[in-house]
Amino acid sequence: MKIVALNYAPSDFKRLEQRLNDYSQAGYNPRTVGKVAILKKGPRKHYLAVPFVSYQTQKKEIAAQKVEWFKKMAMLDSEYLGQVSGIHVFSSVDPIEYKMPYEPLGEYFLKGELLKRVLKALAILFVGVALIRLIYSGEVSQYLTNGRIMLEWVLYFGVAIGVMINVVYGYQAVQVGKIIAARQDVVPGKGHERLRLAKIGVSLFFCLLLLGGFWLDGHDNDRHLEDITQVISLKTLGVDSPNFATQFTTNHSYLIPYSYSYYEQAGAVDENAGELGDLLQVNYYVFSSKDLQDRIFQDYLDLDSHNLDHLDKIDDGVYLGYDKSLGLYSNMYINNDEVCLVVYTNFDLTANNRIQAILDNYLVD
Repeated sequence: MKIVALNYAPSDFKRLEQRLNDYSQAGYNPRTVGKVAILKKGPRKHYLAVPFVSYQTQKKEIAAQKVEWFKKMAMLDSEYLGQVSGIHVFSSVDPIEYKMPYEPLGEYFLKGELLKRVLKALAILFVGVALIRLIYSGEVSQYLTNGRIMLEWVLYFGVAIGVMINVVYGYQAVQVGKIIAARQDVVPGKGHERLRLAKIGVSLFFCLLLLGGFWLDGHDNDRHLEDITQVISLKTLGVDSPNFATQFTTNHSYLIPYSYSYYEQAGAVDENAGELGDLLQVNYYVFSSKDLQDRIFQDYLDLDSHNLDHLDKIDDGVYLGYDKSLGLYSNMYINNDEVCLVVYTNFDLTANNRIQAILDNYLVD
């Protein structure tokens, strides 16, 4: 028994036919065909692989024509085994005498198959770009771990390969269409088989990269409690009340060698009454590139702008954000040298010398 992949494009129909005949010559035949086929030992058979091409335009007429086509194929004492990418496969004990429909088949490859490949390439490009922008635009999280960075490039790689494969298959369809339109027999080329094998290899490599990215993203994080005495806390800002929740996590990658996120909630909390107590979140980053740091910092400002009534610059690279829903200066943004710091609260940062406390303590050794 053999298990084989039959991921052939419609323009490779003769190559698929030749491969099945070669397997049968060696004593192996499939009971059915699809993207994957199981071959078992058996007597020699002959195979025919051909796309069905309709010259009708209405669905009902196309369906009726297809029924008639299958009836004619059955009259040739052939057994239908299934299809691969629109290539219908038949088998028989004796060679199948099939008259190739040169004109509609040639026009199909020159126009229909070419148009389908162009539309597929454009769809992959459009969806891929939209997905990349949706997932990664303005998100610092894509740079936090090497796994996330790798997953971003996997997506770029997948889009590029998908577009390229459809462009190449479109070119092949045109070449095959010209041969058939000239009423010549299509000879299976080695280049088509190499492309098919390359497609399998690239697909496997892409899957390995994807799995590798997820694995790195899950194992490349250094998420644990550490000594946080130097981290800005509610107590640092003069808010001295019982803590209800704290969370401190760190991440690292070759683009962000060190970062941490600190969250703290304290004071009286009554979620039913909308009382959340005093809240503090600190996002701290050390970037490997000043250009990346400046871009991420600007992304933070742009992302938060819809919640802010205005943003005031109080020093070089230091900004205060006035939250319009709270009616006070609750956010602080620092972009200085190789450090990027974002502070979110639900209380007034201009009170109790809190701004200076942040400036005096924002560096982490």
